Amino acid sequence: MTDLFEAAARPFTLAAEQIRQSFDGSDPVARAHINAAMIAAFGGSDADGRWTQRDSFEALEHALALHLRAAPISLLHTADIQPAIDLANRLPTQTVRSEEQIEWQQFSTPIDIAALAVLLGNVQPEDHILEPSAGNGLLVAHCGPHASLHLNEIDERRRYRLAAAFPEAVITGHDGAALNSTLSHLPRPTLVLMNPPFARSLGRGADDFAAVRHLQAALRRLEQGGRLVAIMPDWFGPTARMGLSRGGALLVEETPDGIILRTVEQSIARARALASKYTANKAEASVDAFLANRRAESGGWTRDGLQNCLRVDERCIRRSRLCRAGV
Repeated sequence: MTDLFEAAARPFTLAAEQIRQSFDGSDPVARAHINAAMIAAFGGSDADGRWTQRDSFEALEHALALHLRAAPISLLHTADIQPAIDLANRLPTQTVRSEEQIEWQQFSTPIDIAALAVLLGNVQPEDHILEPSAGNGLLVAHCGPHASLHLNEIDERRRYRLAAAFPEAVITGHDGAALNSTLSHLPRPTLVLMNPPFARSLGRGADDFAAVRHLQAALRRLEQGGRLVAIMPDWFGPTARMGLSRGGALLVEETPDGIILRTVEQSIARARALASKYTANKAEASVDAFLANRRAESGGWTRDGLQNCLRVDERCIRRSRLCRAGV
């Protein structure tokens, strides 16, 4: 079966090589050019049953990955994203979605959003990069020099296209929500770039918290002091879930049941509730007394100066739905 998938991947690469030639100019990438490349690579048309419109979009994404790998965009400042925006605006809209694509939540990252994510990730030559749900590789195709690249993708056909675009990468096919256990034998990444499935999980079907499960697994996998950039659903933003419309700080607590995010106010309120339960409301054992003692011992820290917190830039999340975390 593996050999069959490998053979089936070759026409996609042939078509992608032809499609990528249209990226060099400034004209829109025509649907007719994509169809012609598919016909030449597959030896017939979609009407003949040789390929589908969904297949042509997969070839288009493969072409983008090959193009960006061959001619990477230098991403040092936000203005550097403009070439990716210009190219994205020239691409045809993906109007066809297969049942399999919906089942596996195979919605690739637009190349302009991917460029922003890579810019936020601040890729360094010594970085070991992990993409837990790599798709066709569009999120990591912008990455500059790095030490190693690990791409995880559950779809075997996409894994063969990833191997063609990223021949130096380690490629695996595990459930992204279980990476902390399935990849325990591999070195931990110093940088994770991810766009997890939003609404479905392997073995669970419909799952409103699929993205959070993948984020938890990635955070647990991340090297101490590493960076993580995740594209998350709208509801994950602090405005909707945490009431931080003007920015603020979140405390990150890892529990046996998963990672919990709380605002400072929520954490203090929870501590007060626990104190009331276990100290019989004794003033000397209250949270306020504890905080006062810690404030005196540490020279007057403030809530905004708390360590081990996840800083939230509300403007960034509102504009791009990106959550950047340092652990």
